[in-house]
Amino acid sequence: MISSLLEASTEAALCSSVYGAALRSMLAEHPWLWCRAADALPPEAEVKVPGFKYAYGFPANCLYLHRVFNEETESGLFRQFTVSGKRMIFTDLYQGYAEYTKLPAEDIFPPLFAEALAWRIAMELSVALSGGNINKREHLANFYREAVGNAAAADANESMEAARVWGDEYLKARS
Repeated sequence: MISSLLEASTEAALCSSVYGAALRSMLAEHPWLWCRAADALPPEAEVKVPGFKYAYGFPANCLYLHRVFNEETESGLFRQFTVSGKRMIFTDLYQGYAEYTKLPAEDIFPPLFAEALAWRIAMELSVALSGGNINKREHLANFYREAVGNAAAADANESMEAARVWGDEYLKARS
């Protein structure tokens, strides 16, 4: 057993090598509420792309962009592009905001998320550490799937969103 990813052991080095990718993959698997953020988007007036009125920079620590909105529009159309090596958001929304998944600090991981991440890392390392035993990986994958399901269920219970009425935007447009 290791106590830190920084310790001088083969196991710690292997864990460290898969940790970042495993964390980002888990953050992409579910819209985790505990690491969601919403911020005003920084305007990029000098950048133009045909078909969009406004260009914005990405918020700091934004891993996955979920929606772009403003005071009048709950969820607007947007596209992500990389322009001159910089991630950008293009939309027709004036004074846009972004809702996104941010890269969280490790000390705020909920316990069930941390447990699922540990199973994920174990699953990723199992073949290398067990001498090529692929069955061990599948066995650990089952534990991982159960753990991530439990973490996602607990996360979903942390808030309640208002029910959206399907077609409401179409009804408003016809009025």
